[in-house]
Amino acid sequence: MQLHLRSPQTDHIDRYQIHHPSLDTEIEEPLDVLTDMQRARKIRCLGSSTFLPSRVVQAQWVASVRQSDSFFTEQPPYAMLVRGIERQLLPGA
Repeated sequence: MQLHLRSPQTDHIDRYQIHHPSLDTEIEEPLDVLTDMQRARKIRCLGSSTFLPSRVVQAQWVASVRQSDSFFTEQPPYAMLVRGIERQLLPGA
């Protein structure tokens, strides 16, 4: 993280997104790390990318129980021929 902050010569990242999460890792682990970074004012907004809808819901639930921030953005794969998010993810948005 410090390397990324030095490169553009800034002290924070506006939006940090996790891409292609490992299903072997409990969602609490990255949320804890990112929440700590957010409290240290290194990250302003948390996001996820290509999360399964069930993982998005799980992250929201964990954050709610812990009374901490969760992902504010989700960047799903979407194209005219790949429209699964319309059924699976968007109804929960």
